[in-house]
Amino acid sequence: MQSTVSMNSQSESLLDTSEAVDPFRARCFVIQPFGVRKNGSTGESVDNDVVYSALQKLEGIDPTFPISIFRGDNRTVERDDLHSHLYDCFEEAHFCIADVTGQNPNVCYEIGYAHARGLKVIIICQDRKDVPSDLEGAFVVQYKSANLSILANDIRSHFGRVKDEVTNKVKRRKEEKLAKIPYLSTRDDQLIRQKILSAKTHIDILQTNLSVLQQD
Repeated sequence: MQSTVSMNSQSESLLDTSEAVDPFRARCFVIQPFGVRKNGSTGESVDNDVVYSALQKLEGIDPTFPISIFRGDNRTVERDDLHSHLYDCFEEAHFCIADVTGQNPNVCYEIGYAHARGLKVIIICQDRKDVPSDLEGAFVVQYKSANLSILANDIRSHFGRVKDEVTNKVKRRKEEKLAKIPYLSTRDDQLIRQKILSAKTHIDILQTNLSVLQQD
């Protein structure tokens, strides 16, 4: 099975090289094929990268719910196989957006995996007939490829269904990360004085060496 996180040369321009992403933003993993693909239902071509660009507008659309959008090809594959890479993507995610346009089997597989991990999934599609019967009752946003400018706002209207749960997940992960940071539970004045004296000694030695070098 070819995962939707397979590398695609047509998507290189979408690679996220920034390391400055706030680690405590809600991370949204986009589940969709890459590049231009044929819609299995209609036979028409679908430019998934253009759809992904429209989804990236969700970043900053709601100041009370800051999120970062990412896709499988935004991450360098460092694991031995793509299934492990897929696992890493879901491990990073707080919730998902999945495009079921064309009923891509890999997308359906990954939606099932997301649900198994307890992740909320917002479904998007061009035709509601592409929504599998098992997903009836899910959060579904229909869009038109000719009017992608409104897609982000349409999805935002569903944030209320996922916001509280996702925000709590982000908070828990933040607390877990901060709990791993070592700190002094009580102030140790003696230790502080020792560190200051040690630093002063090193500074004095450096100043002496500089003076000797200047004289030479």
